[in-house]
Amino acid sequence: MVRCTPLVGTDVRRWPRRGWRRVRDRPRGAYPREPGPAPETLTCPADGPACGVMRSNVGIAPRSVKPTVPDPPRSRHTSPLPPSPSPTVPPRPALPALVHAILLAPGILRAQAAGSPAWLQGDGATRTVEVRLTAAPAPAGPAINGEREGGVQLVVPRGWTVKWTWVNGDSAARHSLVVMQEREKLPSEAGRPAFTNAVTRQPLAGMEPGRTDVTTFVAEDAGWYWLLCGVPGHAIAGEYLGLKVDAEATAPSLVRTRPAGP
Repeated sequence: MVRCTPLVGTDVRRWPRRGWRRVRDRPRGAYPREPGPAPETLTCPADGPACGVMRSNVGIAPRSVKPTVPDPPRSRHTSPLPPSPSPTVPPRPALPALVHAILLAPGILRAQAAGSPAWLQGDGATRTVEVRLTAAPAPAGPAINGEREGGVQLVVPRGWTVKWTWVNGDSAARHSLVVMQEREKLPSEAGRPAFTNAVTRQPLAGMEPGRTDVTTFVAEDAGWYWLLCGVPGHAIAGEYLGLKVDAEATAPSLVRTRPAGP
């Protein structure tokens, strides 16, 4: 058995409060202790669940004891948790070979410009325009690829290289070709070319029937030009085409400026 010492009633006058003086600071006997009931001595078992005390004959409820629940036994050999499934990404659909080549490497494939004839081809990778021009007679007079009097206009991006293959397909007359800057009036004969090397051989005399000339030049300056025959009187007779060097164009094209003639 264990003897539990009871708590004795506490005199509130001896507890320090704000604005109060402690009892020890006052003269002895200023607050005489009033006699109270004798405290009781309780006994409880040494291993009892709780113990109760009496303070000034007021009982204090015994403390409650929560039952202890043992933890479940853990296995020494625990298996790892299964990995969380990762989201499955659907495979990317494959593009057709032709579309894939055009999207990833534009300009590598040499192709005819949209809406352009077969004699006009452009290569975006090398920034080159290839043109095949043939001078031949027509019902209305000499023509270039069947076109007369600037009925069509060749559009070339600025800075691209123009490579033409010119053929004199007229068996009865001489012809030539030269690039000249567009002015108010057509020249009567060949003059100074607008670009370096933009002229066939013998521009004034013309080349013999069946002859071919290959010329390469760079369209450096934007503007409007003529592709005309340099033999005197041929350009005025209608043997010329239009040429536009466009700074905003991204590919060569052919634009019709008036309805095709007979």
